Amino acid sequence: MNLPRYAPEKTVPVPPFGRIDISEYLPLINSVAFQRLKHKTQLSMVKEVFPGATHTRYLHSLGVMDTTRKIVRSMFSRGFFPGEDHHQVERELCIAALVHDIGHPAYSHMVEYVLASLSPTPTDHNKVGEEIILGEAAPAIRESGADPERIRDLLDKKHPLGRIITSKSVGADKLAYLVQDHHMTGYDAARPPAIDSLLWYIITPLEGDVGAEEKAEDLLISLQEFYFTMYTNVYLRKQCLAVGRMLQKALEFHLQETGTDPLTVWHQREGWIDTQLEESPSSTARELYQRIATRNILHTAVTLKPENYRT
Repeated sequence: MNLPRYAPEKTVPVPPFGRIDISEYLPLINSVAFQRLKHKTQLSMVKEVFPGATHTRYLHSLGVMDTTRKIVRSMFSRGFFPGEDHHQVERELCIAALVHDIGHPAYSHMVEYVLASLSPTPTDHNKVGEEIILGEAAPAIRESGADPERIRDLLDKKHPLGRIITSKSVGADKLAYLVQDHHMTGYDAARPPAIDSLLWYIITPLEGDVGAEEKAEDLLISLQEFYFTMYTNVYLRKQCLAVGRMLQKALEFHLQETGTDPLTVWHQREGWIDTQLEESPSSTARELYQRIATRNILHTAVTLKPENYRT
């Protein structure tokens, strides 16, 4: 006997967003390319200072998808995208949200700087992500109901519709990572603004960017204050930068000693990198990695960010 289905086919709990319905995107989420994100932490070495920050790119991407879906459904209810197939617009944006970080290496930007600087050809996580979207993940994207080239185009930061995800002001990516990072780090010296309320004021102006209505001014001010607080006290905290720099140098010495092609490291898990550094033929790499493991971390006096990691 076939009974009618009233509950979603598949939901997963994603802190702090609660249960998220992923029923329509199971082919993509269950693909090897997306599952690899379970082994890549969102905040890299921040977990060495904030031990709870062990959440992954996988969890982050699910949170961005859920936030994207809430934004577009709010916009549909307020008359945006008249004449469009709302279900398909939502589907394409949710798929783009799921794969927006699919090109990141293990340990994220910390490792990317090293791999990109040592690579014989210019590359970054956006380029690698595009290759995965159009290649390895393409069949799963099609099975989930979207065209891979369309998804690639939506993730161009200049695409007016895709900026619902990528906008640096009120994009779903920014809103989701701030809320989730705050929750997982346990940083309690600041509170995020009412994000669920802000979602109801997000608009797409005629210029093609994403913003919010004027009546949300107080929420936007609170969001920016929260954003700067998280960057100052969590993401760019001196201890986090110091331990990240030690990881970078350990990996650099290891790659130079072994002659490993940096591009072969890009898709590896963090556990693979840990093992390589722990058993590295480079004594300097082993020492640096051991110092991270035993909390013998550098104390930063001055922090600089050169344009190129190697300079």
